[in-house]
Amino acid sequence: MYLLMKPAYRRVLLSMCVFLCGLWLGSHSLMGCAECQLDGDCSIDGTYVCTEGQCAEATTRRRPPVARTCAQAGETRTCYSGLEGTAGQGLCKEGQQTCDGVNWGECTGAVVPSEEQCDGKDNDCDGQVDEGLIRSCYSGPSETRGKGTCVDGQQRCLSGKWEICVGDKIPDSFEVCDGKDNDCDGTIDEQTRDEGTSCKTGLLGICRDGVRKCEQGKIVCVGTQQPQAAACDGKDNNCDGAVDFACDCPTNDQKRSCGITLGPCQQGLQTCINGKWGACEGAITPQAEICDGKDNNCDGAIDEVCECQPTDTRACGSAVGECVQGQQKCKNGSFGPCIGSIAPQSETCDGKDNDCNGKVDDNPKCP
Repeated sequence: MYLLMKPAYRRVLLSMCVFLCGLWLGSHSLMGCAECQLDGDCSIDGTYVCTEGQCAEATTRRRPPVARTCAQAGETRTCYSGLEGTAGQGLCKEGQQTCDGVNWGECTGAVVPSEEQCDGKDNDCDGQVDEGLIRSCYSGPSETRGKGTCVDGQQRCLSGKWEICVGDKIPDSFEVCDGKDNDCDGTIDEQTRDEGTSCKTGLLGICRDGVRKCEQGKIVCVGTQQPQAAACDGKDNNCDGAVDFACDCPTNDQKRSCGITLGPCQQGLQTCINGKWGACEGAITPQAEICDGKDNNCDGAIDEVCECQPTDTRACGSAVGECVQGQQKCKNGSFGPCIGSIAPQSETCDGKDNDCNGKVDDNPKCP
């Protein structure tokens, strides 16, 4: 019955309860004296609060009094957090809040201004639809966007739809030799259209023909052959305008004798290759002269560098006084050691010429 009373009547009854409870309990406590649902059912100044359905004295252990923003539960009002003057414009509209007996609830159903979209609606609620909407666009393959010569264009919004992309540059179907990435693949001047075709370099001989190549953004004619040493092949190999000059022999595979025939040396053969005589093959060539009774260096003289011949001998040493000569034999073109000789000795006082100088006892010690 108490909870069905109007708030004013409940407050009067609470005051009486305070008085009666004070007489009965000896205090002004309402604990157990009144039923409640909200803190406001117990007191206006927050002295008493509603705890577990019974009014009780507020303490630091209980929750503080709640400030009311509304009084009647279920009461409603309009709400709107957008800029003033935008409610009711375009998509914007007010919402509604409901009182829970203490505070206003969330604002539900409201639509506030948002960024303008290309949808035929006034999203920012300024009274204009799709105004000033422009965006970047690109109609080429996504992987080429922003590479080389490829750039974005622009699209405008009209009647809620984006118009065609205007001003964008998409990849060319082929690369051009101009120092730019025309096909927008991240590489400049690769495999350009004119590369690899035949051209004339303006040079002579074998240097005349060339192919087109792209270098530093320009097509140039690069020779397929570089100047070479002149050869007897009917061509201008060194690109000087003259053909086959300075040929030693006229016909390939022509042969001639080469080398000398003195001593043990024998001639060989040379073959004509591209106007030049090749190496002398099969010849026995001169060697260093050695003392062997042969003309090793094929100069017409035998052992001209040798001191003696293998059968030569000669006397060696002194034959004066007590000295006796020996003999040297020829070996490998030179005389060997002196064999059988008696060499000079120190002079002694014995009536002989010991040191073989032609004087007897010429030692100062001799009497």
